[in-house]
Amino acid sequence: MGCLVDAVRRGDVQEVARLLAAGADPNVRDPDGRTPLRIAAEQCRADIAELLLKHGADPNARDERGRTPLHRAADEGCADVAELLLDYGADPNVVDRGGWTPLHLVDIHVDLLEILLSHGAYPDVADPGGEAPIIKYAIDGYVDEVAVLLDHGACSEAKDGFFRTPAFHVAEGGHVDVLYLLLDRGARVTLREAALIGDVYLAEELLKQGADP
Repeated sequence: MGCLVDAVRRGDVQEVARLLAAGADPNVRDPDGRTPLRIAAEQCRADIAELLLKHGADPNARDERGRTPLHRAADEGCADVAELLLDYGADPNVVDRGGWTPLHLVDIHVDLLEILLSHGAYPDVADPGGEAPIIKYAIDGYVDEVAVLLDHGACSEAKDGFFRTPAFHVAEGGHVDVLYLLLDRGARVTLREAALIGDVYLAEELLKQGADP
């Protein structure tokens, strides 16, 4: 049944369909322990992934690192494959041996974040370094990603290992748009953050509200 793995690796959808129709095992593994579905996920081949899933491929099969096809789809930014896997029962909160969930592996990809979160991924789950996803995007000033996380219930005042909030990180990085997004969503912004970002109006407002200079 190694022919199925080879056909998936080549991206030969017709051969994959023929082999599955002839009874090939969709959960066969290559010498490295990878299933055909995992290979399809890392290649962003939604057409092949759908064929495999329809023939009984396990969406939660783990590789040697404890990662599932959803981990691979998230890591590669394959939104269509991720949505397909989730529709077939992939666990959005599965944790690999290193402590990473699929959500942790998403880079700059709003659609993929939306898909994972709308299918039940926990927005505040900490990565192995103890940071919630919102911290990562706050540091880099990605306003759309922060907005999606907040839309799905992420804590606007999540703290990193040094008790720094998203507001601190966006202020330190000069990301004004993200800071005001956090403010609009109810985050507490301190005089320190206003000073960091150089916003005199915000500082004056905070002082009027009793902030300690």
